[in-house]
Amino acid sequence: MLFVYHTHKDLNNSLPRALAIDRAYFKKNSKGGPDILVIDGPTVDGQPMPK
Repeated sequence: MLFVYHTHKDLNNSLPRALAIDRAYFKKNSKGGPDILVIDGPTVDGQPMPK
């Protein structure tokens, strides 16, 4: 699963925006509740294609 979104360059400038594409997965909740969505990022560099 991939999560696609935009990021800002820094806290003072909202433009230009950068595109981020990060891997997302669900992790089992150790407290017994619903699984937790984990997103590794933000990543704006190239990544390998999903398999």
